[in-house]
Amino acid sequence: MLTKLGTARRPGFGDYAISAIEFPKGDMRFMRGSPNVRFTIADAWVIVKGKRENGGTKKTYVQLCERLFAADKLTAAGFSKGSAYIHGCRKGTENGGNSTTWKWVGTNHHITRVVHDLASLHAL
Repeated sequence: MLTKLGTARRPGFGDYAISAIEFPKGDMRFMRGSPNVRFTIADAWVIVKGKRENGGTKKTYVQLCERLFAADKLTAAGFSKGSAYIHGCRKGTENGGNSTTWKWVGTNHHITRVVHDLASLHAL
């Protein structure tokens, strides 16, 4: 379609999803990250962070989900499985999970958001 418009340029797209483009420096065996939820909105990312507490992180993740909800940044539970998990964690129907769970949650929501946004673009 672009060649019909007189341009040979191909569209490109790069996306790091919710991950940083560089790893932190240091020995990862000794680093303990703080609980965080990374959430993609229409034009930015929202990252809420909590403190690592003794006895687990479930309570912290519930609080982080509450903060997202209170800031009115959360999409409806039906938007993505990631969104549903955040709503479930907030309501106590989902386990708090661990950092791997929350990478899945954020990535699932991000990919759903990008596909939704790309599908909403008007065709040339």
